[in-house]
Amino acid sequence: MNCELCGLQSDKHIVEQDRNFCCAGCRTVWHLLSARGGLETWESHPVFKQALASGLISNPNLKAQIKTADEVKRVVFEVREMWCPSCAEVIEMLLPRQKGILTTKVDYATDLASVEYDPKKISQETLFSFIHSLGYQPVLLEDVLNKKGDKALSTRFYIAAFCSLNVMMFSYPIYASYFDFEPEGVSVWLAWLSFLFSIPVLAYSMTPIFRRFWTGMKTALWGMETLVVLGVSASFLLSTSNLLKGSTEVYFDTLTVIVAFVLWGKLIESKAKMTSKEAFYELARSLPQRVRKNGVFISVKAVEKGDLIECVAGERIPLDGQIALGEAWVNESAITGESVPVNKQTGDLVEAGGILETGRLEIKVDGKESVLNRMIEACKVNLEHKAQYIRVLDPIVRAFVPVVLVLALAVYFFSGSVSRTLAVLLISCPCAIGIAAPLVEFYMIRRIAKAGAILRNRAALFKLPEIDVWAFDKTGTLTEGNLIVRGLDRLSQEELKVLKGIALLSLHPLSRAISEVIQGEGAIFTSVFETQGEGIKASLNQSPVYLGSEAFLEANGVKGLKTFDTSQECWFFNGGKSHRLTFQDKVKPEAKDVLSQFKTTWLLSGDKKEIAEGLAKTLGISKVYAPLKPLEKQAVIKSSNLKLAFVGDGLNDAPAIAQADVGIAVHSSLGLAQAASDIILTTPSLDVLIQLRDIAKKGRRRIRQNLFWAFFYNVIGMGLAAFGFLGPIFATFAMLTSSLMVMANARR
Repeated sequence: MNCELCGLQSDKHIVEQDRNFCCAGCRTVWHLLSARGGLETWESHPVFKQALASGLISNPNLKAQIKTADEVKRVVFEVREMWCPSCAEVIEMLLPRQKGILTTKVDYATDLASVEYDPKKISQETLFSFIHSLGYQPVLLEDVLNKKGDKALSTRFYIAAFCSLNVMMFSYPIYASYFDFEPEGVSVWLAWLSFLFSIPVLAYSMTPIFRRFWTGMKTALWGMETLVVLGVSASFLLSTSNLLKGSTEVYFDTLTVIVAFVLWGKLIESKAKMTSKEAFYELARSLPQRVRKNGVFISVKAVEKGDLIECVAGERIPLDGQIALGEAWVNESAITGESVPVNKQTGDLVEAGGILETGRLEIKVDGKESVLNRMIEACKVNLEHKAQYIRVLDPIVRAFVPVVLVLALAVYFFSGSVSRTLAVLLISCPCAIGIAAPLVEFYMIRRIAKAGAILRNRAALFKLPEIDVWAFDKTGTLTEGNLIVRGLDRLSQEELKVLKGIALLSLHPLSRAISEVIQGEGAIFTSVFETQGEGIKASLNQSPVYLGSEAFLEANGVKGLKTFDTSQECWFFNGGKSHRLTFQDKVKPEAKDVLSQFKTTWLLSGDKKEIAEGLAKTLGISKVYAPLKPLEKQAVIKSSNLKLAFVGDGLNDAPAIAQADVGIAVHSSLGLAQAASDIILTTPSLDVLIQLRDIAKKGRRRIRQNLFWAFFYNVIGMGLAAFGFLGPIFATFAMLTSSLMVMANARR
C-alpha cells in the first residue's frame, strides 16, 4: 500500500481512519499539516520541509522531487512588438508547448510577461529566442533603458501621416478630372506620384500590421488587421493595375489614410498604457540596497543571519531583527499604520521600513524575509494579474472579420465585380472602430490629469463605474497626519508656560506636538528625570511637575485620574492640579462631503480600533476594520468578493492598493504606494475622487456610443457597396466621415 503522505510503498504500515502511513513520522507530520490547514499545499508547507530535512519522512525520493520544485525559475520581462491582445494569446498558446515551460502569462495591457520554467530543461536564452522567432522582442526589465514609449511606432505613424496628406493633395486634381472627363495630362503624373508616396507606407509603416495579419492567419486568431491588410492590398493592386493600363482610377489616398488612422489609434493606445515597467522599477528600489555594519556601508546581499547592523536617527530600518543595543523612537506608520511613533529598547523586535525619529540602534538580523519584502512581493503578484485588459472592441472584431470576408466573397461570386468587392473591403476597414475606444480613453486621461490625477492603469477606467465599495486608509488619507492638541484652552498663561517648558525636555512625539503649538518661552526646570515611553518629571520652585501617561502619574502618587474616551492622551500635573490633554489627527475638511457621495465606505486602519471607530462615526463610514497589519488589509479586500476601490498613502497600504480592483495613492503617498497604484492623485484634496468616478462613467458611455455608430455605419455602408450603390471612391469618403464623427463624439 502507498503512504497517505509520502506515497512510499510498504508492506508494513500504520492504518488510522482508513488512511495508510508507512511510518509514525509520516503519520505525525500528516496530523500537523491537517491541524494547520496545510494538506492542500503540503509539498511547499514549512512543516513538511522541516520534517523532510530532519529525516522524519521515509520516502528518500521526495527530497529530490521537492528540490526540483524549488529550483523552478520565474522571469518577468517586457514583450515588444505586440500589436493587439491576440499577440499575447499567441505567446500564451505556443510557449507552453516548449519543453520545460511550466506557466505562461502575458498581459497585453502592460506588455509584461511572467514565465515559470525549469532551467534544467530550457534556458532563459532559448525561451527568449523562441519568442523572438514568433516576431516579438523580449526584453528583461533591468535592460529596458528607453521608457519614453515605442519610437518605432511613432516613426511609422508620422511617415504614414506625411505620405497620406501628400497623396490626398495629389488626389484632388485626379478626382476633379473625373468630372471634366480629362483623365490625361497632369492627372496621370499625380497618380504616379501617389503610387510612389504609398510605397513607404506599405513597405515600412505597415510592417507590424502585416506581421499581425500573418500571425492571425497561422493561429486563426483574426483581428481588425485582417481587414486592413485585405483592403489595403486590394486597393494597391487594383490601383497599380489601373495605373499601368493608363487609367487614373486609383485609390492610393484611401490605403495611406487607412494605415495612418490605424497607426494613430495604436499610438494613442500605446501612450495610454499603464507604465508597469516603471512600477516594477519603483518596487525594486523600495527594497534596501545598503546597510551600515561596523561603521561602513555594505550591500544588503552581504548581510547574514546574526550580523549586527547599525541605524541612526533619520534612517529607515533596512532589515528585520532584534535590538541588541540602544533605544529609539521608531515611526512604524509605514508598516503598521499607527500614527504615533513607538519607543523601542534593547530586546525589542523591529521591522524593516520603520524610521528612527530619535536615537541609535544596533540590530541583530534575524535572517528571515522581512515584512517589507513580503509586502513588495505581494504588490508584484497583484500588479502582474490585476491589469489584465482586453480592448472593448476585440471580441466584436473577431466575429465581425469572418462576416466581412464571407460577404466580400459572396459579392465577387454572384456579381463578378472587382469594384463592388473592393468597395465592401474598403468600407469595412475599421478606421473608426480602431480609434473609437482609444480616442475616448485618450481624452479621458487628459480630463483626469486636469482634475488632479495621473492614470497608470487603463483598466481602472472601466472598473471605476462598477465599484461597490470605497475603502480608505486613515492616517494621511482621510486625515492630514498632524496631531492636534486639545485641552490647552483650559490652562492659564502661566500653566501653558510650565507645560511648554516640561514638554521641551522630552523628544516624545506627543511632547513635541505640545511644545510646537504653545507660543512663547517655556519655564526653566531643575531636577529633571524622564522614563522613556512613560513620562517626565521635574521640579519647579521645589514643586513637582509631571507630564506623561495615566500610569506614570499614578506611579508618582497622583490620584483621581480618569480616562473619559478613547483618544490618545497624556496628563499634565502642576500646582497640585491634573489636566488631561488629548491628541487627534486633523481630519481633511472635505473628507465628510466626499465620503457622503459614495454608497458604501470602509475604513481599513492600522490604528487602534477605538480611534478608527471614532473617526468612522464622525465621517459616516459604513464599516471599520482595525487594527490591521499591511497584509491583513490585503486579505480583507481579497476576501470581500466585492468590486472595491482602496485609497491609501503609506508603505503599509501598498499591498491593499495592489489588491483592490482600483488602487488609488493620494497626493502625499510614498514610492511603494504609488508603484502599486492604478491612479495617483496630484492634489491634496479628496474631491478629485468624485471627478474620477464621473469621468469614468461618461467615458464608458462615449465608448459605447462610438462603437455602436462605427459598426452601424460600416454595416449600412457594406450593404450599399454590395449592391453597387456605393463605389470604391464613395466608400472612401464614407469611411472618413465615420471616423470624423467618432472623433467629434470623443471630444465632447
